[in-house]
Amino acid sequence: MDGTMGGASATLPGGSPGLNQSSFGVVNGIQPAARDGHTTEISSDGLMFVFGGDRHHMPFNDLYMMKLN
Repeated sequence: MDGTMGGASATLPGGSPGLNQSSFGVVNGIQPAARDGHTTEISSDGLMFVFGGDRHHMPFNDLYMMKLN
């Protein structure tokens, strides 16, 4: 992983390189819509939960679970 996002360098807090598009695996099932203002939690067993948020003043009240490993 080279830490680039759209050709620009990105570093996460703590010095970790950012993720680029090729870092993501295949999505099985329904892919979440792009959003901001959401809550994300990662469990100790590698599950990521994304709840709510909004997109252009359209609120979401949904929950997605993604297996990270």
